[in-house]
Amino acid sequence: MSAINAAPTRPAPSGETLLEQERIIDERLGGYVEIGRALCRIQDDGLHPGKFIEYAVDRFGMKSHAVYRYIRASKVADELSAAGLAPPKNVGQAHRLHELAGDPEAQVNTWRRVVESGDLQTMSLIERAYSELYPAAPPTSDPGEEALGAGKVDLDSARRTTPPSESLDRLRRAAEELRAALGAFAPDAGDAEGLTDEIGRIAELLADLRSKLDPAD
Repeated sequence: MSAINAAPTRPAPSGETLLEQERIIDERLGGYVEIGRALCRIQDDGLHPGKFIEYAVDRFGMKSHAVYRYIRASKVADELSAAGLAPPKNVGQAHRLHELAGDPEAQVNTWRRVVESGDLQTMSLIERAYSELYPAAPPTSDPGEEALGAGKVDLDSARRTTPPSESLDRLRRAAEELRAALGAFAPDAGDAEGLTDEIGRIAELLADLRSKLDPAD
């Protein structure tokens, strides 16, 4: 086979480059944006041994959904930065923009509405801004990698209009899930930032629910 027709060869991954990206993730340098970029670099440049997700889960002690969460959130943050907007301060809010709006333009428009409102930037405000801009658009979903497992409770369901008895049952199941999570919690568990974000999201949901039950507050 001539050199002209030979298939292009991919350069061998640089061990030093891989170590640089791993250090960013290990030491949480730069927050969720840099972590997500480092994961992207490792995946896109083929720096990892074997399958990417198996490597990431084993090497960094993350759940597979957390790996993809960081990657998607960092991509959202990059789109917002390119549009001249300071990205969300945490991975949960950035990833929620991804969940609501798969289209980068819609993500930028939604976040601009949030920023220009001048209100405290919360998950609820992000969702409200998106629904105001795109009232007929269903949220983006990723059933393959982030679907809830059997027996898991979708805490967002508390936001939907349901009969009181059904809402109470859902909240009871959610409480059971939280008690189970607390019982299994280890102080040295990985993905501490992701855990903190989820706790914040749950707190926002509970605050929203409390305000609906007692509007006078």
